[in-house]
Amino acid sequence: MPRRIPKYVRHRARNKGKVTINGKTHYLPGDFNSDDSRAEYDRLIAEYLAKPKTPQTANGTIRFLAVAYVKFCDVVYVNEDGKPSEEISQVRRSLKPLLKLFGSEQTSRFGPRKLKQVREAMISSGLYRNTINDRVSRIVRMLSWAAEEEYLNPHIVVACREVRNLQEGRCGNVPDAANDLSSKPLIGNPLASSCRLHALSKLVTLCPGAIHGSEEMQMRARWPVAVSKNGLTQM
Repeated sequence: MPRRIPKYVRHRARNKGKVTINGKTHYLPGDFNSDDSRAEYDRLIAEYLAKPKTPQTANGTIRFLAVAYVKFCDVVYVNEDGKPSEEISQVRRSLKPLLKLFGSEQTSRFGPRKLKQVREAMISSGLYRNTINDRVSRIVRMLSWAAEEEYLNPHIVVACREVRNLQEGRCGNVPDAANDLSSKPLIGNPLASSCRLHALSKLVTLCPGAIHGSEEMQMRARWPVAVSKNGLTQM
C-alpha cells in the first residue's frame, strides 16, 4: 500500500505554507506558494519518505494518539485572527473520558466495544444525547486522523465507525436537551431559563409585535424578564 503524501496547505492567518508530518506541523519559509516555501516542502517530503514507514516516536498507546492529535488541532482549528477556535476545547472535552479509561491502552487493542465503554462513561456523567454523539464522533475523527498518519490500523477506524449514534427515544434514560428543558421549571434552572429566554429574545427581535399586552404580563408572572426593543433580558 503506497504511503500517503502529506499535503501542502495554506495557513490563512499567516499567509504561509505548512505541512503536517507524523502529527507535527511545519511552517514553511516565505509566503504561501513561493519558491522558498515549495523547496522546503519538497525537502521535508523527501526526508519523510526516506524514513521507515512506522513512526519511531510512537509508543503505541491511546494517550500518544491523543497528545499528537491535540497538537494537530491546535494548528488546524484557528479563527481568521489566528486565535484558537472553540473546536479545540470541544476536542479536549471529548478525549477526557477516553484517556481516563484507556489512556495506557495499546492502540491495537482498541475497538468498538471499548468505544462504547467510553460512551457509557459519558452517559453516566449526565450529558445530553446529542452532546454524547458529537463527542464520540470527535473520538472517531481522531482515530481516522491517526490512520492517515499511519499510527493506527485502518481496520480499527472502520470498525469504530460502525458504532451507531444514540437515537431519540431508544437510549433509555439518556436525556435529550430539548425534551429535558421543556420538562423542567424555569425557576431554579438557569440552563433552561437561559435557553428559553434566548429563543424568546429571537422571537421579539424578528417579530416586534409578537409578544405584548396580557402575554407579556403572563410571562412576567411566570419568570422575571424584561421586554425591550432589543429582545428579552433577565431582571
